[in-house]
Amino acid sequence: MRLYLVRHGQTDWNLQKRAQGHTDIPLDETGLAQAQRVGQAFLDLPVQRILTSDLKRAYQTADAIARATKIQPLIDPKLRERGFGEWEGMSFAEIGIHFGFQADFKNVGRHEITPPGGESYVEVWQRVQSVVDEVMQSKIDTAIVAHGGTCALLLAMFLGGDVSLASAFRFSNACINELEPRPDGGLRLIRYNDINHLAGLEVTSGVADGSR
Repeated sequence: MRLYLVRHGQTDWNLQKRAQGHTDIPLDETGLAQAQRVGQAFLDLPVQRILTSDLKRAYQTADAIARATKIQPLIDPKLRERGFGEWEGMSFAEIGIHFGFQADFKNVGRHEITPPGGESYVEVWQRVQSVVDEVMQSKIDTAIVAHGGTCALLLAMFLGGDVSLASAFRFSNACINELEPRPDGGLRLIRYNDINHLAGLEVTSGVADGSR
């Protein structure tokens, strides 16, 4: 089994460093070009199915892979980004202040903080667990197209870590991450935050989109 984690292409809010969460922001012009390059990159990769978040920025990226591979994406809302509730649209700098205040006031870890009307990182971890379980059981070469925070959680889970490991990962828009099986049944990360296929295009550095 080969497993590929892909972060969606660029949006206007990515450039502005604003939390998108469940807000359905489409790819911008650069993001559409990035998605096309991702699709071309999958022409030479073994993939049997594509799973994608239902949010437009992820689905548009998955659709580019679908056009290249002739594989219809399967939409799964469990792959959505973390819901930031009332904090959606805020800058990550503003959200960082909220996180710090709540962590101090409530005496809890940052992974447990829940934005008003949103989700904690632990809740998203629980949400994607069934996706990881199904992928590991199926052993089908799979591409998963999701979001920065969700990809971080998925990667931590596929590597056998806990929720705290997710904070170590950062993903550029339209990057590809690849995992392969180990003899003991686990997975080995063999490609991380790869953007070589985006040569010549504008690429913003990865941020903690949902992983704060």
